[in-house]
Amino acid sequence: MASQQYKKVLILNSYHQGIASTDKIVVTISERLKRDIENIEIFIEYLDLKRFSDSPIEKIVSNLAEKYHDTTLDLIVSTEENSLSLLANHHNQIFPHVPVVFCGIGSPEMIKDLDIDHFTGILEVLDIQATIEIALEISGQRYYFKSYII
Repeated sequence: MASQQYKKVLILNSYHQGIASTDKIVVTISERLKRDIENIEIFIEYLDLKRFSDSPIEKIVSNLAEKYHDTTLDLIVSTEENSLSLLANHHNQIFPHVPVVFCGIGSPEMIKDLDIDHFTGILEVLDIQATIEIALEISGQRYYFKSYII
C-alpha cells in the first residue's frame, strides 16, 4: 500500500516569535490544520520585520525562494500586513501557483489588487463606535457622543 502524501503548509509571519498575537495565530492555525488534515507538514517562517524593519526585502525573497525551491507547498497562510505585502509583490517569483490565505489584515486597500485566483482571506474590520455603544448598553449607562478616527 502506498503511503499517503503529506499536505505541506507554510505559515508566513510578518513578525517574530514571542509577539502574543503572532504566537496565538500560529498555535490556532497549526492545531486546527493538524486536527482536520491527517497527513500534514507545517512549515513556520518569521520575517521578523518589527525588529528588523530595514531588512532588504530582496534578500528575504531570495532566501525564501532558495529554501523552498525543492518543496511543493499546498498552501501558504500569511499573517499580518508585511507578509501579505511580500507575497503580493513576489508570489510568482517565490511560490508560483500556491494559494494564499491571509489573516490579520486591517486595511481594505491592501487587498483590493490581489489576484483572487491565488489570494483569499479574512479582513479585520473594527467598528469602534458600535463597540462602545454596545458596551454602554450592556452597562446600563447612557452617553451620547461622536467619535472620530484619525
